[in-house]
Amino acid sequence: MSDLSVLLGDQREKVAAELAEVAESAIDDAGIAVKTGFGAAKLADKNIAARGVNRVLPELLEALQPRWAEYEASDVEDFGTYLNTHSDAAIADILAVADANVKKADKATLEKIYDKVRPKAASLMKPHVPMLGDILEKHMKAA
Repeated sequence: MSDLSVLLGDQREKVAAELAEVAESAIDDAGIAVKTGFGAAKLADKNIAARGVNRVLPELLEALQPRWAEYEASDVEDFGTYLNTHSDAAIADILAVADANVKKADKATLEKIYDKVRPKAASLMKPHVPMLGDILEKHMKAA
């Protein structure tokens, strides 16, 4: 069984950047208030999404490791399909990481934006879960 933590090595920056693109795509679907808030944050730091993903990547990979192990033991063709089939559990894992990190951040603006999107986060994330799985699998194959 392989461990997703290998993605914290040489590929970390690439993984974080690609996952940030998925996160930004989900934000685009979140509505005008969230898009506006995120747009303002990007004006201050154009790499804010990639930096944020990179910061939480160890926790995210740890949270998704059980799903990866289940996938490797399954007959499912790819990790994106596996996560899509088990999207509720995968989303719960991801949101647990996000919730914990927003609480640690101690930034009122971030909390305000997150509080607006959190109630609908699962539905916003659902269409993007397969992409997350595909990115992780692509980099696992290259590791």
